[in-house]
Amino acid sequence: MPAISVLIAVFNGEHYVEETIGSLLGQTLSDWEIVIVDDGSSDDTPRQLVRLAARDARVRVFTQANAGLTHSLNRALDAATGTYVARIDVGDIARADRFAQQKNFLDRRPEVVAVGSHLVWISPEGWPVALYRCPLTHAEIDGGHISGLPGQMAHACLMIRREALTSIGGYREEFVVAQDYDLLMRLAEIGFLANVDEVLMKYRLDPEGISSRRRDDQLRWAARALHDARTRRGLAPLDAPPRLWTFTSRNDVLSKWVREAIESGYYRTARRYAWRLLYARPSLNALRLLIRAGREEVRAVASGHARVVGW
Repeated sequence: MPAISVLIAVFNGEHYVEETIGSLLGQTLSDWEIVIVDDGSSDDTPRQLVRLAARDARVRVFTQANAGLTHSLNRALDAATGTYVARIDVGDIARADRFAQQKNFLDRRPEVVAVGSHLVWISPEGWPVALYRCPLTHAEIDGGHISGLPGQMAHACLMIRREALTSIGGYREEFVVAQDYDLLMRLAEIGFLANVDEVLMKYRLDPEGISSRRRDDQLRWAARALHDARTRRGLAPLDAPPRLWTFTSRNDVLSKWVREAIESGYYRTARRYAWRLLYARPSLNALRLLIRAGREEVRAVASGHARVVGW
């Protein structure tokens, strides 16, 4: 049995699947398998998966008619044989020592059932957008989750003890979205959660992805997960729903990326997206963001504090 089983569900991921799998093939720790479920892709993904599986016997591919992320992950979990299971989404990129770092952490901390890490958000083109730091301790992580603050651990960065994950029944099938928020609160009821104090992942943002297209669904299912968790723990319901960022248009998403890139010191990304905003819909706000990005970059370069793009 391998030490780690990597669970991946993919639907029409032809643009990124080889890059993501390539980041796993290059891990410094080699004792792993990839269990990837092709969830009814209609693009070139199936052919790319065949090539990847032929390249490395540790890549195991399963195909099915489209059934959604939750069912696909549970199918991958059923096929997993590793002591630990790791998650990554197609489009994301793992640092070469991600598996080694997280496995060593879990080996040393038997009370921890799941560990994540910090990450860098990247654009569809691979440009760095923001450095996302997660809290490190169980009290901070679970305290945030149970208080209505999802996102204290990144789903795509998780490494979980397989025994713990199967003991709680895996992902709840009724959760078509927000399944990670629900999962983490259930895991927190049988053990501790933690994040490694390292940036081990690049997480690719998608303005057209589920988080954007199905925000209402995410709010509804996140509220259900929070209600269920508080009920299980004998806590009173909260008056306010879980706090998720909301938006009204694609330009709202791009404006958010520009502001986050400026705050994280990724000024080139900020300028690129500020220009796109100006071309898409000229506005005073877009112009102000462009000027701000340029001004902050000049200051950073002059002071010797310009951020170097990378891990």
